[in-house]
Amino acid sequence: KVSLRFFALSGLALGLSAYVYTVSRGLFGVFVMFALYLLIFRRSIFRRTWRGLAVMLGVCLLFVVSLQLYTAAHPEFEDVVSAELLQDGVSGLVAQAPQVTWRVISHFFWLGEANSEFNLPGRPMFDPIGTALFALGLLLALWRFRNPAYMLVLLAWGIVLVPTILFN
Repeated sequence: KVSLRFFALSGLALGLSAYVYTVSRGLFGVFVMFALYLLIFRRSIFRRTWRGLAVMLGVCLLFVVSLQLYTAAHPEFEDVVSAELLQDGVSGLVAQAPQVTWRVISHFFWLGEANSEFNLPGRPMFDPIGTALFALGLLLALWRFRNPAYMLVLLAWGIVLVPTILFN
């Protein structure tokens, strides 16, 4: 049995990571979605872990609230201009979502990203062997999504990609 102290320390690490690495701000959503997944598909695990997950998310929120309040009061603090997101309206965003999602996913496998911040421009993230192994891993995780470990990986990968999809 895992103690609540472990969950509290996990929440502390998760909350502090938001100050250091922007992408980690999405991890809060990963654990919220994971808790919902456990509630829907794995109730026995949820019953054993809900207190710990609540402690973890609560401790995380204690540390992230001040950052979010500051960011809301000072939009220049962020690199992203939120007005660009909805310049074509919500319907434009929804209409472009499949095409943009496909393009973002292709950065891992064959197309590559034009931005040199994460990789060499135009070069896929993985080499051919890495691409095959990553694809097999994704297929395995999708096949075994009822196993919480696999679902957590899928949720983390999917949720962390949402900002890239929205602002691409």
